[in-house]
Amino acid sequence: MDQTVESEFLQNVAQRLGRNEPLRATPKRISLGAQGLTHSHLPESLSESYTEETDVAFNAAVFCLSLENVGGQAKVIARNEIPAILSDIVTRHQIHSVMQWKDALLEHLEIPSLLHDRGLDVYTWGEESVVSKTRIEKAQLGITSANYAIAETGSLVVIGNHDQGRSVSLLPSVHVAFVPLTRLYLRAQSVLQELQQQRMPASVNFITGPSRTSDIEMDSTIGVHGPKYVYVFLTDET
Repeated sequence: MDQTVESEFLQNVAQRLGRNEPLRATPKRISLGAQGLTHSHLPESLSESYTEETDVAFNAAVFCLSLENVGGQAKVIARNEIPAILSDIVTRHQIHSVMQWKDALLEHLEIPSLLHDRGLDVYTWGEESVVSKTRIEKAQLGITSANYAIAETGSLVVIGNHDQGRSVSLLPSVHVAFVPLTRLYLRAQSVLQELQQQRMPASVNFITGPSRTSDIEMDSTIGVHGPKYVYVFLTDET
């Protein structure tokens, strides 16, 4: 870049940031990462008796805190709470069209029936040989499960396949996931070890809260390249 053009560019950026002139030295940062975010809700040292299998309640509490910290919502629920939960989300976000996975857990929880009973336009990924772009564009709510969940970061791990399209969790403005507590791990390392023990899938996606996009002016916008609202419900059901 020409030096004059570069100077003009930097001067423009500085003015947009409310500065009289570009910075001449790298500013000192008080903390790394986004301001106001806690990077881990884990204690510095875990009890020697901790195991993934026995400390499910601890994992769930950490997951809920971690997801809420990045703008999502999470809760451990009983099966009988699901109708009221779906009703609240549908009403709050004025949902008319839904995309969902073709998934054994969702079927077991009777999610498709609950959605149809409300008179919603429901599209199940994997039931049709051709995916309709029009139906995908119309969907306001995407409902999935997740192959794994990571407590420390509040992340969902989704493996794409014929019945579990990435578009369901990516394109609608609202994403709801129902995840068995048995799929919840404390750290990403445990999930990666699980993946290494099987044939690594071609599409493994880590989803951490609502979509966040920041531009060169450091303005953060929610929901531009993915869902604006993310709800995760942890359940004993499998």
